[in-house]
Amino acid sequence: MNAIFFTNRQLKKLQNCSLQKSIDHTESKLYIVENNGKWQHKKMILKYFYNNSGEYFKNKLFTINNLIDSTSTINIRALILPQKLAIAGGQIIGYIMPFIENTNLLTLLQDFKLNTEKKKEYLTQVGQIISQVHDLNKFQSELFIGDIHEANFIVGKEDDQVYVVDSDSFKTKNNLPFAAKYLATNPNILNMTHKYPINTEGIHIPNENSDLLCYVFIILNTIARKEMQKVSIDEYYNYLDYLLSLGFGDDFIKTCGKIYTNAKNTSPLPYLEQIPNNIYQATYQVFKQRQYISNNNRTK
Repeated sequence: MNAIFFTNRQLKKLQNCSLQKSIDHTESKLYIVENNGKWQHKKMILKYFYNNSGEYFKNKLFTINNLIDSTSTINIRALILPQKLAIAGGQIIGYIMPFIENTNLLTLLQDFKLNTEKKKEYLTQVGQIISQVHDLNKFQSELFIGDIHEANFIVGKEDDQVYVVDSDSFKTKNNLPFAAKYLATNPNILNMTHKYPINTEGIHIPNENSDLLCYVFIILNTIARKEMQKVSIDEYYNYLDYLLSLGFGDDFIKTCGKIYTNAKNTSPLPYLEQIPNNIYQATYQVFKQRQYISNNNRTK
């Protein structure tokens, strides 16, 4: 077993790894583990699960072991994968993963002071990571990030690179899927199981279509400053028409428009440069204000 062992005394001395205020971590707590070796000082992260029993944790453990065993074959630098199981008191309590000094991507994408060009750089990296994982599936066994949303990505402070965290929720071969935010909170896809399949427990099974849907919503939610996966389909397409009127590129809009059709989703990655650098008029709030004014003018 590839594992690291802790005593209760060691656990109590571990330093908390604080998350940004907007980031929730309901199922676990993160600690910094410092390995003071003879030749180097190395920091790691312990992901400590509050509940380490039952079927849900059993599925987590199966996923974690799959990823530990597959690290060398996955070989995608941007994926922060488990390295060792963590054991205390004879029980598996979580796992160890690399430590990266970071800012959460959600915090950066919501920052009014950060210019659109920089946000597009980060969104480009997200799209590239998703493409790398999909390309991997052409040659190796099943792997999907699954729960793709902004808070599951971080940006390294030293290298300004985007990384994927929360890998214990990945879809790997033979594990059960975990809930994905932009699928579970989207009522519009419940009747589209041919494209976004659901298992008997009511959880969506990740595939390329669902991954790209989630990527679209990361982009649109950044622009709209609104959870666009929750609006109706008619409202969604009205908003896309509005973006088109503001000068957003036709290819970008068409790609975003595919998610509620029977067509296979394609990545908006090649078309991110079709997003204007001034997106302040593209927020959902401004869209609704202009829609209200337009409707009033029609009734006069």
